Amino acid sequence: QLFFYIHSLYIAKKDSDELLTLLEKWRLNFSFQPDLLKIEADLCVILRDWNRCLQICNTFLDKDKEDEAFLSLKLKCLDAINEDWCDNEIKLIAKFFKDHTFSIEQNIPIVANILVNRGYFVEGIEILYKYSHRNDIRSSYLNATLIYSQKTQNRELLKEFNEITDGCFVKYESNGEINFFEMDKKNSDNLYDELLGHKLGDVISIKRMSSKDYSIRILRIMDKYLCLHDKIFEEAKQPLSGLPMESFNINSTDPEKMKQDFISLFGQQGDQEKLFRETAINSYYKGELSFTEVIMQAFRSDYLGGYTSLICEHSGILILPLSFYESLPQSVNTTNYVIDFSSLAILYQITKEHNITYPNKFLISVFTMDMIKQKLRNIQSEPKSELSVVVTSKDVIKYQISENVHQNNIAYLEGLLRWIEENCEVVVSTRVIDFKRNIDIEYQKNDFIDYILNTLLVCEEKEGILLTDDLVYFKFNLAQIQFSMSTEQYIKSILGDQHPALIEFIKNKYIGFTFSEKQLLDEFDKKINSHDNYYTNCFENISMISAPQCVKLVNKITQSQLDMDQQEIEIKNIFINMLKNGPLSNEIIEGF
Repeated sequence: QLFFYIHSLYIAKKDSDELLTLLEKWRLNFSFQPDLLKIEADLCVILRDWNRCLQICNTFLDKDKEDEAFLSLKLKCLDAINEDWCDNEIKLIAKFFKDHTFSIEQNIPIVANILVNRGYFVEGIEILYKYSHRNDIRSSYLNATLIYSQKTQNRELLKEFNEITDGCFVKYESNGEINFFEMDKKNSDNLYDELLGHKLGDVISIKRMSSKDYSIRILRIMDKYLCLHDKIFEEAKQPLSGLPMESFNINSTDPEKMKQDFISLFGQQGDQEKLFRETAINSYYKGELSFTEVIMQAFRSDYLGGYTSLICEHSGILILPLSFYESLPQSVNTTNYVIDFSSLAILYQITKEHNITYPNKFLISVFTMDMIKQKLRNIQSEPKSELSVVVTSKDVIKYQISENVHQNNIAYLEGLLRWIEENCEVVVSTRVIDFKRNIDIEYQKNDFIDYILNTLLVCEEKEGILLTDDLVYFKFNLAQIQFSMSTEQYIKSILGDQHPALIEFIKNKYIGFTFSEKQLLDEFDKKINSHDNYYTNCFENISMISAPQCVKLVNKITQSQLDMDQQEIEIKNIFINMLKNGPLSNEIIEGF
């Protein structure tokens, strides 16, 4: 009866908490049931509960050591857990999969990419080579070879040779066309003997069945792995290749001619991408898009990268001013503060720069943690970029990327994860399963839905306060704003209005931040005394709400060492900004 009850719960797509409890009870106390283990594993994957998922895999594999689905899932769990003891387990799985014939197609790129990213290049690349007839696999193969070539000194794969020998592959040019030939005596005619012993760059005259001479030039002599690499690049030149990439030849070495070639090839698309990105960012600063929306549209769903870009390359982070929250009913008294990406970054920054200890541990979604860990793994394993190029119809802009950028990104994410472990409780709501199994979600939006949904459900279940500067929850009526706090509101509630740590909001260009009189005057003093300062950031935040602070600033300016013309300019600018950054419009207020 329990077996059938479990199945009925699963089919009903609700009460997942009870379902998970019963599935675990069955696994630990009753007979081996592969179907129940598969259900439990699938649900744990939705919750990112990798440790429990690993236990399920081990239970199944104790009965069937070579089951492809559970071995693939076990590898995924070990990669996500990513602790030292995982390495030996991954090594054993890599050895098994190297010569394995896959029966489940979707497992091929998952297994191969994890192995490549973990440094098992021979096993991972061999799997991709074996299934390279698939276009999606060919893309993964190219990426794997790039990672391998960057990270390996003594190469076992992707070898080049100076002389044609048995078993190698030859890339040659004839009549302007590129072709490839495998040096296999058993499956060859006289071509094998004619090519044998020739060297790189040789031009050879070959006769076939007729008396016509064919002239070929040897371009490359290599192993099968490098041959496939070159073949894929040649195929990518064809308009009907079906590959998700395109290959071009830039023949000129003249910088100006190369620039024009890039503009010709990519300028129009670059204009479209630039316009889309700029439109999204402008809409964010107008209050039309929330933080999450601008991250998805302008920064390809990279929350931390987008947050940094908004601060360093744009006008900063848009927040609701404190005066808005003061008009709301007082929220419930709680110590359960649920944080998201928009609050996580500034809370970590304040701790790091000012050694602040918060009075309570925060609650954070397991999906937030998982996205950060995945970003760290990607940076550590993917090929390093030394140059970034932005192409529009008007120009080609080059950005040199130093080694320090790569190392700094890794150090930041490692520090952020340590902070989360010390200051947060990582939580998940099993109700995520019920929601996800009952709604159809585009794969590209999966992580976004997990992150937003679990944050909201945890907040509800823990009767917590949502600590956020992301208006996505309120714009789409996902949560009530009176059960939330801005990061400014929270920090001031525990540190007061004058604490030095509040400079982080000014430094990081938080638009809407309510600075104190002292902060404004201190930054002005630093400015007129030619010290490092954030006066401009304060100045951009001046509005009608900050009128009392501005009166004090005007008095300060009139008593300063600035001459009359400079004083007049400074005071004029203050009043211009006060009018420009007036109170929130009725449309925005009504939106909440």
